[in-house]
Amino acid sequence: MKKCYALGLDYGTNSCRSLIVDLADGAEVASHVFSYPTGTQGILLDKRDPNLARQHPQDYILGFSAITEAVKKARKSCKGFNPHDIVGIGVDTTGSTPLPVDRDGTPLAMKPAFRNNLAAMAWLWKDHTSHAEAAEITAKAATCSQYRIGSFCRKCVPQFDEAMPEQRSTNKQAATNAPASPMNSEAPIPCLRSQGETALAMTGKSKARNHRSECHSRK
Repeated sequence: MKKCYALGLDYGTNSCRSLIVDLADGAEVASHVFSYPTGTQGILLDKRDPNLARQHPQDYILGFSAITEAVKKARKSCKGFNPHDIVGIGVDTTGSTPLPVDRDGTPLAMKPAFRNNLAAMAWLWKDHTSHAEAAEITAKAATCSQYRIGSFCRKCVPQFDEAMPEQRSTNKQAATNAPASPMNSEAPIPCLRSQGETALAMTGKSKARNHRSECHSRK
């Protein structure tokens, strides 16, 4: 019976790991770890901002190329191993990892003009440079009386908001402890989605009035 193998590729925070397994019994045939060469243990840091954590996209390409090392090891450790017998490839990555690109999909960090620009790199999950903006948005939403985080517009689905006393208490506490917000004072308008999901969008008075009119028309 012909052997079949699967190749797994795991893009982690500090390295890219490749693994080849025998699909007949799940036995590990070979593996290889490629440590990202850029930055400190693969992470680009900034002494001026301890919240910053970026990665160079070129390291991801090099990590993919390192698959060949796992294949070489498999040939040595497994008699009769043939790369053509790899019938499936699985890839997983850390998330989320936003990556700025140009209109053609080329990562900005790969272009000479942005070579040393940290903002053009991949933004790791552990990058917290936007913590102030996140706190400001949360505080803004928590102070709104008509719309609340995690609930629908009460005029649309009143029973949903009534079923969330703990969330309302959390919002009230957040509003009490939140710093003053310089953001526009307009209320966030939630868009209804299935399964109780809510998307909050900052908008002007005209859109707010339109949304409220739609709410009344649903009665």
